[in-house]
Amino acid sequence: MRKIYLLSLSVFLLSCSSNIPIKDIYSFEVVEQQATAQREKYRDTEEYAQFNNDWLSFNNANQIDEKGHCYLIGGPTEVIILIQNRLGTIQNVVVENDNKKTRCFKEAFIGKKYPKPPFSPFYHYMIMTGEDA
Repeated sequence: MRKIYLLSLSVFLLSCSSNIPIKDIYSFEVVEQQATAQREKYRDTEEYAQFNNDWLSFNNANQIDEKGHCYLIGGPTEVIILIQNRLGTIQNVVVENDNKKTRCFKEAFIGKKYPKPPFSPFYHYMIMTGEDA
């Protein structure tokens, strides 16, 4: 009986509304700070450098960023940050500006499986070129 009560209480608590809007959990400013802190902390380690090289090679070999033809969408250069989980999957894409181009890149990357990172979440700061590049 007690287990059922705890499960019911857990379901109830999960269903309660939060005062924090979902978009604020992954605000660009917060994620950019986390990505910068990660880069500062690990940039001089061999493991971090090797993983970034492997990740970039995998991305280029599979042309994931080109599959949706997002670069052909007009507009300025955009900054996006990919959040990779411990299994290697891109679990979220946080964009500085919400527009057709960044939504296209979000769709291209979200859910894609990459090599597993050395730790998670792993942030990939990406600059997607545009007309002003």
